[in-house]
Amino acid sequence: MAFDTDVRAALAGRAGTSIRNSTLLWLGDAASALLAALLAGVVAYALSDNVARGLDSPDQIELFLRRLVHYAVFVAGVMVWLAVQGHYSRRIPWATEVKQILIAIAFAGLLDGFSQYAFKAQFSRLWLGINWVVLACMLVAVRHTVKSALIAAGSWQVPTLMVGNGPVARAAEDALASERLLGYAVVGRVDLTPDMDDPRAATNRLWQAYRSSGARFVVMAPEAEEIPRSNPLLGELTGRRVPFAIIPSIGGMSVLGLRSDYFFSHDVVLLTGQDNLAEPLTRGMKRAIDIAGSAALLLLLGPFLLATLAYLRLQGAPAFVAHRRVGMGGKPFSLLKFRTWQPGRAGGGDPFLRFLRHSSLDELPQLINVLRGEMSLVGPRPIVETEQGLYGEQIGNYLAVRPGITGIWQVSGREDTSYTRRVQLDAWYVRNWSLWHDVTIIAKTLRLLVGNSAGG
Repeated sequence: MAFDTDVRAALAGRAGTSIRNSTLLWLGDAASALLAALLAGVVAYALSDNVARGLDSPDQIELFLRRLVHYAVFVAGVMVWLAVQGHYSRRIPWATEVKQILIAIAFAGLLDGFSQYAFKAQFSRLWLGINWVVLACMLVAVRHTVKSALIAAGSWQVPTLMVGNGPVARAAEDALASERLLGYAVVGRVDLTPDMDDPRAATNRLWQAYRSSGARFVVMAPEAEEIPRSNPLLGELTGRRVPFAIIPSIGGMSVLGLRSDYFFSHDVVLLTGQDNLAEPLTRGMKRAIDIAGSAALLLLLGPFLLATLAYLRLQGAPAFVAHRRVGMGGKPFSLLKFRTWQPGRAGGGDPFLRFLRHSSLDELPQLINVLRGEMSLVGPRPIVETEQGLYGEQIGNYLAVRPGITGIWQVSGREDTSYTRRVQLDAWYVRNWSLWHDVTIIAKTLRLLVGNSAGG
């Protein structure tokens, strides 16, 4: 059939692009490893007494070469592990990619240090530490740069056909669009309408849309009632060896750690979810991080907090304002903020008060709320009692955790987000809590704070 020829040609082109992109990603990682070793060596020697002896002495050159060989073995192990995880062959969401890179680097760095100690090798601990830290930063930065360059060149995007036009398909398209570095570009859509109950008509429409759109990848996103119509299409895609993915309708279910199991000789997949925050250990770990993090930040920011407190008190009004909010389990608490209005004056004439408000630094007293156990560093933003009704059936997710100083809503464009979407984001965060998600939200919050401060 002519269509079979079209598919084979498309897949051949896709494979060629995939090999080229994979090679560029691999070369970027290899270059990062070499540059990290050289940079770490230069910095370590510059900061140590060895710099006085010079890098041109035979023993220093021999030490440097031995170190490079030892380091290359561990870097090779890291790259093999990343390859097994699909970093050079599959499309992986950016947050997952960074997480796996950091885990691999941390593990390799620990093994490197242990092996140096076990074999009593002469090495610079400063060099070793700087080396792996620099490598982690460079790998992430170079990966982002390489993928961005490939996107700019037009060779990273994968033309994608979306099958489905209901809420699941729209959610799938939004998710793909939010991950620019994945490179899936929706170029066509096929509706699973009732007239597609005829398998022949359904497959004909699928192939027509596939050819006319120039797609190289298919995403199946049927609603529950549309699954019978999609089954013949799945069989057709599999038989033609067309690459595809299926997005099932699992709204309200935890997707973090979702485990899939299959049954021998049966076309059945068992999806098993998990609830991290239901485990006492994970709850205890989150609370321990809250205590340590809030205490450390209060000490680190102490001079600024005390100076702000003194400045506000000199204006003859309280430095703090307290707002009644709903906490975990529905227990009310007083949320603390720095006062950002000037006594006796209408409007915001004080530039420092405007800076506090614009940069969100007026929220810093909430570190005290965290220390007292009323809030968390990361969680749903506190709500007033009248807002509980707006959460509807999702209010249980909000009440299950401590509200946070920052949260997923803040880093998801809160000014452009509806309240319904805010509720969905908070519920998703609670159902899919992980330490890595908290780290990601904190990192995005810091980036927003820096941007707001610079813009203000």
